Amino acid sequence: MFKRLKISDDNERITWRNPRFCDWTLTWEDDQPSLKTTWSVHRHVLVGGTRAALFFNGAMREGAYESKCTELSKLLPAGCKMYTERVLDFIYGEPLGNVLQHDVIPLLKIADVLQCTALHNPMIEVLEEFC
Repeated sequence: MFKRLKISDDNERITWRNPRFCDWTLTWEDDQPSLKTTWSVHRHVLVGGTRAALFFNGAMREGAYESKCTELSKLLPAGCKMYTERVLDFIYGEPLGNVLQHDVIPLLKIADVLQCTALHNPMIEVLEEFC
């Protein structure tokens, strides 16, 4: 008699919102250290996913950063912080949703700095529509 494998009943998807199997950390330090925000992410999604952010390709090379962490507040202006989770959802495969006029520049800035073509090019199209 053969033993059958158990089928997972938790239906877990890979997402930054579930820290299981995460192997990299993104942080945002505000003026007050107690306000530090942390996101646990998966390198294979940020670098190798269909909506990859190519900045991390260099940042995550073996030995490049021993800390396995990227401090986003050193890369992006403060106005971009509130869009970070929206961008992470997008990189992980979620729809971007409705983009309002005031959303375009911060989203475009994040896409540019993180080198996320899948976000950058649509933001350029939206920007051209508004102009």
